[in-house]
Amino acid sequence: MRIPLLLVAAGAVLGVAACDAPAGDREGAGEPQAPGAPAVPNGEPDRGKAGTPAPDVTLLREDGGPSTLAAFRGTPVLVNLWATWCAPCVAELPALDRLAEAQGYDLTVLAVSQDMEGWQAVRPFLKRTPLEHVTVLADPDGELGSALGVAGLPLTVLYDEAGKEVWRVAGPREWDEEGGLPPVRTENADAAGQGAADRALSAKGAAYVARGQEPGWLLTVTPGESVQVEADYGAVKMAFPAPAEAPGEAPFTLEQQNEGHRLAVTVSDEPCEDSMSGRDYPNSVTMVLDGKTYAGCGGPV
Repeated sequence: MRIPLLLVAAGAVLGVAACDAPAGDREGAGEPQAPGAPAVPNGEPDRGKAGTPAPDVTLLREDGGPSTLAAFRGTPVLVNLWATWCAPCVAELPALDRLAEAQGYDLTVLAVSQDMEGWQAVRPFLKRTPLEHVTVLADPDGELGSALGVAGLPLTVLYDEAGKEVWRVAGPREWDEEGGLPPVRTENADAAGQGAADRALSAKGAAYVARGQEPGWLLTVTPGESVQVEADYGAVKMAFPAPAEAPGEAPFTLEQQNEGHRLAVTVSDEPCEDSMSGRDYPNSVTMVLDGKTYAGCGGPV
C-alpha cells in the first residue's frame, strides 16, 4: 500500500529539510519508542536495522522491464528513495551522481523514484536534470517505500554485497563531500564480515591486515608483493613495496615510500577492539599516510 508523502516546506534548506509523511500515515506511527534508544538525527546513519535483507519487490526500468535489488548484489548498493516533487530529494541528486562517479565499480547507486506516475513523471525530469552515473528505477506503487517503513523522503539505505542492510539515512546529506559517505565496506560493519574478509585476503596471500573507522581505512600486507592501503572510506587507494617476509610478532614498524608518498605503520602488542563491529584484535595500529594519522586495529591472517 502506498504511503502518502507531503512536501512540508517549499524551498527548505538542504541538510535540515525533508519531505515528511503526515504523522497518522507513517509506518509504525504511535508505537512506543524503545527505552534508551534515542532517535537518530536526520542526515545521520542509523544502524538500527543492520542485517535486515533487502526487500524483494519489483521495480521498473525506463523500458518498462522489471528489476529488483537482488539483481545488483555482488557490490555494495546505495538505494536512494526520492520523488520529483520533493525539493530536498531533487537538491541532493547531483551529489549522489558525483558520488557514483567517484566510487565507480566499488559502489552501485540506485535512485528509486516514489512518484505515483512512475516513468511518466521521471522521464521529463531527467531531461531537465540528467543523471549520468546513478541508475534510476521507478516504484510507482510505493512497494519499496512501504517495505522499508519510510516516513519521509529522501531515504537512503546502504546494502552490503550480500543484500543485507548496513545503515540508512533519513533526510538529505552532502554525499560527495569529505566524510559525506559513512563506511561502506561490509568488513567494517560487523565482526563476522571482517573475519570473512580477512579469510578472503589470506587466501590471496595476505599475511597481515589492519583497519579502522572514522574515516574508514584498510591496510593489507602481502609479503613479497605489496602493501595495499585504502583510506578515507576508499577515496584514497595506494600501493607500496612489501617486505619479503611476513611481519614478525608485535611490536614492529613498517615504513615504505612510493612515488613521493610515505607510509609509516606502528604496531603495538596492546589488544584492540574495533569501534564499529566490536571485534577483538591482537594489535593496536597507527598508520601515518602522507602525514595524516589513522588509528585502528590489526592482526595476522
